Amino acid sequence: MKRRRQESEAAAAFLLANEAVQNDDKPLAEERLRKLVNDWRRGALAEDDRWIGVGAATMLGSFLYHEHGEDEEAMRLWREAATAGEAGEIPDGTLGPRGRGAHIEAAANLGDVLDLRGQPEAAEPWWRQAAEGGSVDAANSLGAYLSSVGADAEAERWWRWAGGEAFAPASYNLAQLLARQGRTDEAEAWYRLAATSADLGLRPEAHTQAVALGAAALGDMLVASREGKEAERWYEQAA
Repeated sequence: MKRRRQESEAAAAFLLANEAVQNDDKPLAEERLRKLVNDWRRGALAEDDRWIGVGAATMLGSFLYHEHGEDEEAMRLWREAATAGEAGEIPDGTLGPRGRGAHIEAAANLGDVLDLRGQPEAAEPWWRQAAEGGSVDAANSLGAYLSSVGADAEAERWWRWAGGEAFAPASYNLAQLLARQGRTDEAEAWYRLAATSADLGLRPEAHTQAVALGAAALGDMLVASREGKEAERWYEQAA
């Protein structure tokens, strides 16, 4: 009975923290998340509830980074969460606070911040961990890094997978790579996919840009192949 009560208390506390975030009650959200993280760190959560601590650490890291600009503490929390996920603290199929495995989100966040700091080499293993866990966003970033260091074949594999999951930035990046390699038929297909992909809600600005760039590039290719009427439609979309 005691263990069941502890588990339900942890789950309820996590739901309440999520609720506070949704209601923009920042002080309450931070208080609840910190308590969960502290309980997790000192081993006070039941074994089956450890994923709650990982989710809370990931969410608290994002809160501190975006609301307070506390980069270092955020990165420590994300590193703990990402490492815990790799160590098997999260059961298969467990979803984090934003519908992805919390440890996957934490690894992707770490990669992004390290890249913003001008440390793409340090970001690479975290992007890779997140991409291997199923993050299309991280796979796209990993592909960009790999292409920048001349590893185009591996970059293509990651972009092809993420683009195949309808992540427009990856489709566009893959099309650009294929066009540079003279693989125009394949490039046209991926530009078309980029231009028609629905927004997955991961990076709205990057999605909008990729859709517009994909449409414009597709228009250019159609003009070159003397298909002006169809090209006009894509130029209109890109505008």
